[in-house]
Amino acid sequence: MKQVFILFSMMLFSTGVSAQMLDGLYDDDDFKSELPSAPAKPAAPSSVSVVPPAPAKPAARLVAPQGTEASKPAASTASAAPQPSAKPAVPALGTNAREALPELGRASSSKKGRDAGLSLYEMRVKKGKKAKRDTSAEKFDIAGIKLKMSPEAAIEEARAHGFALKRINRNIPQLNEWRYKRGCLKTGGKRYSDLKNCIDEQAKSDNSQYIQHLFFENKATNERLYADFTSFYTDNAAFRIRYVGKGDHSLGVTEEGVFLKNKRRADFLRSLTAKYGKPDDEEALIWGGSGFGATLSAGISDTFLDATVVLEDITMEDSDFDKMSDDDAKNNPPGTFSF
Repeated sequence: MKQVFILFSMMLFSTGVSAQMLDGLYDDDDFKSELPSAPAKPAAPSSVSVVPPAPAKPAARLVAPQGTEASKPAASTASAAPQPSAKPAVPALGTNAREALPELGRASSSKKGRDAGLSLYEMRVKKGKKAKRDTSAEKFDIAGIKLKMSPEAAIEEARAHGFALKRINRNIPQLNEWRYKRGCLKTGGKRYSDLKNCIDEQAKSDNSQYIQHLFFENKATNERLYADFTSFYTDNAAFRIRYVGKGDHSLGVTEEGVFLKNKRRADFLRSLTAKYGKPDDEEALIWGGSGFGATLSAGISDTFLDATVVLEDITMEDSDFDKMSDDDAKNNPPGTFSF
């Protein structure tokens, strides 16, 4: 054991001595070394083969040598193709198709949106404004009575067509009547009879009473005729004529009754078109302006087949009131104020 220890001590000592001896032989720079850089790895071969570029061809000479026909460059196909002298008769499909055709549905949908809140009468009036109407209802008559006809002329025509005069209604222009009433309240009694007599007396003195309504009847044919007139402000002229033909109310739903009703309906429609022509509105049986100017309208009831024909111009009544208002404002100035 001792021998082993001595041997191990000698080995340690000899190593230290040898290290001291090496210290003088080499400098620090002698122990510095550079590791050689690792060589670059070769690129992995690509799966796509690279085709080397073709060698550039020499530029073709613009002018071939004389005598060498094969060396002349071939003429290009674009220059050789014949050019069209004019445009083809049929244009290319789709070029102007959208511009030539209207956009279907747009006008109808917008129209429905605009007319959604209109009543049936307003829609008819709007249709009457846009429609081209050739019928002039001013020339029509009912049993000889025409628009703007005087009461005397209307009575004569109605009698000539088999109608007897049954009633005459007289009236006073509304604004005049109100003025007479205010004056009578200041001067006389307040009972209705006294007030009415006072108003009538003043109207007679001013000659302002006019024939407002006439009623005629033909008992043999069960027909009636009515005529309404404006005041003297517009010449006391007829502005509405209404005809009523009573059907046979005793007819029921028997085979005979149905036949006679259908015959009466057909006769009525045939008579209308024979006298007034084809209506402008065939569903509503209207001729003329449908609310603007003179209009003639007709109808027949489903149950009793009562027939009606009305010729009127309501603008005449409006004009009458306007002239009455102008005259009242001119002759009766507004009250004075003292403040």
